[in-house]
Amino acid sequence: ETLKLLSRSTKDFGFKCGTFGQSYNRENVSSKQLATGDFDGNLYIWDLDRINDNKPVYEIKKAHNKIINCIDGISGKYGASEIVTGSRDGCVKLWDPRTDKCVLEMKSANNESRDCWSVCFGNS
Repeated sequence: ETLKLLSRSTKDFGFKCGTFGQSYNRENVSSKQLATGDFDGNLYIWDLDRINDNKPVYEIKKAHNKIINCIDGISGKYGASEIVTGSRDGCVKLWDPRTDKCVLEMKSANNESRDCWSVCFGNS
């Protein structure tokens, strides 16, 4: 089967990373969503059916103090959806897209800032 381009959209800023892992919306219904991290440390979730609206369905400005290097998500089919991000600020953060709050933050005990280059949910 051949892939077809269904839509094309441009943004005023670049994305550093993205995941389709978090693909259930707030009503726990399967949806076409893309979670992205950008060079300014912002976290977004985009509904691909409405990508040309240029408005994310979820947005956390300055989710990290520096660039978000990596992101992963886990669907909420059997529970809450979650997104994990890692950044140049040395922090790993866990997000619940039903809220605008970070639910868990892991960072160096001695405040050493080292890049986090990879995050992943197991069995996702």
